[in-house]
Amino acid sequence: MVDNNLYGHPFQLKEQIQYSEASLAKKQLASTKATKVILFAFKPGQELLPHTTTGDAMITVLEGNGQYTVGDETFVVAAGETIVIPAGTKHAVTATEQFKMQLVIIFPAE
Repeated sequence: MVDNNLYGHPFQLKEQIQYSEASLAKKQLASTKATKVILFAFKPGQELLPHTTTGDAMITVLEGNGQYTVGDETFVVAAGETIVIPAGTKHAVTATEQFKMQLVIIFPAE
């Protein structure tokens, strides 16, 4: 289900999460068997280590620039840009600067 604090009024996604000095900031906005929507706020040096997921991942940078390694390629994705990572593909995220992103994972039908 979607976070019910978001119902019925416009908002900016990047304002729904704040940076944390202590750890990587993460906020789940929605979760079902088929889909997850999660916001992240990275400070420089924070990262998500290489991993895979069983669903396709669609990442949109909301603020700043994020560095993404997908398979053997590395990309810098800027605010307003999106990158799609197919299910089962090893990927990682590194913050070379402060940035925020939205992650949408679409899981296969059971």
